[in-house]
Amino acid sequence: MQQYLDLLQHVLDHGVDRDDRTGIGTRSVFGAQVRYDLSAGFPALTTKQLHFKSIVHELLWFLAGDTNVKYLRDHGVKIWDAWADEEGNLGPVYGKQWRAWQRLYEVEPRRYPVQAPVLDVQLSDPLQPDFGVDTSGLVGRVFDSSSWGSYRVLREYRLPRSPESSSTRLAFDVQFTRTGYISAGVVKAAVLRGQIRDPYVPVFLGVACTGDTSRFDKKVVDLLKETWKGVIKRCYDSNHVGYSRYGGRGVFVDRRWLVFEYFIEDVQCLPNWLLKLDHPDDYMLDKDFYGSNKYGPETCLWLSREEQSLNTELTFPFVAIPPQGGEIYCMGVRPLAEAYGLKAVCIRNCLDGKAKSHHGWRFRPVQTDRLIRVRVFDQMRQLLSAIRHQPHSRRLIINAWNVGDLEDMALPPCHMNMQFYVSDGRLSCQLYQRSADIFLGVPFNIASYALLTHMIAQVTGLGVGDFVHTFGDLHLYHNHVEQARTQLARAPLPLPRLELDPAVRDLFAFRAEHIVIADYQSHPAIKAPIAV
Repeated sequence: MQQYLDLLQHVLDHGVDRDDRTGIGTRSVFGAQVRYDLSAGFPALTTKQLHFKSIVHELLWFLAGDTNVKYLRDHGVKIWDAWADEEGNLGPVYGKQWRAWQRLYEVEPRRYPVQAPVLDVQLSDPLQPDFGVDTSGLVGRVFDSSSWGSYRVLREYRLPRSPESSSTRLAFDVQFTRTGYISAGVVKAAVLRGQIRDPYVPVFLGVACTGDTSRFDKKVVDLLKETWKGVIKRCYDSNHVGYSRYGGRGVFVDRRWLVFEYFIEDVQCLPNWLLKLDHPDDYMLDKDFYGSNKYGPETCLWLSREEQSLNTELTFPFVAIPPQGGEIYCMGVRPLAEAYGLKAVCIRNCLDGKAKSHHGWRFRPVQTDRLIRVRVFDQMRQLLSAIRHQPHSRRLIINAWNVGDLEDMALPPCHMNMQFYVSDGRLSCQLYQRSADIFLGVPFNIASYALLTHMIAQVTGLGVGDFVHTFGDLHLYHNHVEQARTQLARAPLPLPRLELDPAVRDLFAFRAEHIVIADYQSHPAIKAPIAV
């Protein structure tokens, strides 16, 4: 940890004295950077003792999306107590931004004239037979399949029986008259008996077909098959349990999506696809976000169950008038009910005109032609999916600086932005810290983000690279100067080792007992007052 000591000395030698928010005053430099090789040992400060219990529990608290200090207090960690309110709340701080960054949208309803379920697939124009080789006498002839319609033999050739075989077999290319689909490499017996399938004929409920799904990963095909079938059934199977709410009300499927092949192609481009891939039970295909009556590429997205639930509440904005007067603009019934001890069903009755008031409260809907919708972004889940599937992306970023939430936070985020980087099978992390207390806070932050990098690397199957710590305002409080000089007089000791339980493969399943700092030796702790 000589890098840290050199940085501390740099602040003492080159910092400028400045006033600050706390009134204590600091010695500060702007724009420093330090790099730690995580494969060389865990970067825990040894020139004074670190309280690892606090580091571990705070990180697990962040990862859980928690913003109340109860969990920390239950585990003997008091580092956030100075900023918590009487109920222990801190507002939308780190955990909220990492796991549930929210954004409201005003959405124009996307409604369309109902289309008849006509599958309009013409893959290519009918081709003329190639009479270059015709030893069988089949080239140019037209045959009929009772299931798939007529087809014409286009050409004849020979194919190896297997990659290892020197023998060959006779093969044919045929083209179906109805769709133009060309089936290649068909054996003679199949040509003669009509045992050739046209995957573009609408055999599923008479309106949809599978198409050619061979170009997609089988895992993806299997994952999406039931979703696609469910969409088709809800819209076109009058015996399906959901038909009365979908097809019976004019909900239909875009003609392109009547072909499973095109459905697979399109839904992989929709928002949250990687999360659907990694968490198939938590993300559903949703058209109601846009208030649409059509399933199609421009009307659907993958939404989490939480987002779907919130959007059920956020179908319209309304104004709440408390008994004491004034007005509160609301985006959902449930949050208001929970905040003021009201009953959601009673609020809805007032909004529907079935009741005049509830506990002295009155309510009125806001007239708007738009839909009010909410998205909830789980940045940490998105990061993990991107590392697994797009490791070279330059968007492996988690941001805690949510401008719209800053005034509701007990303390705006100091370590506010992190970016990850994958190279040669190793994961690196760069943290940008806008404000850094070098004596008390920075050693804590180094260990915390080094630990997070190790944990993410384990669950994504990677090794560890570097932790890069970049600073904005890096400062030493005036009442920490003597403690800093005491620390600089001490010689660093060997770095400890981090041991993570190798059985944990889910980042959010880590518990304190899964994390061990082994062989940690340090000089005694140095006490210093915290600036609030």
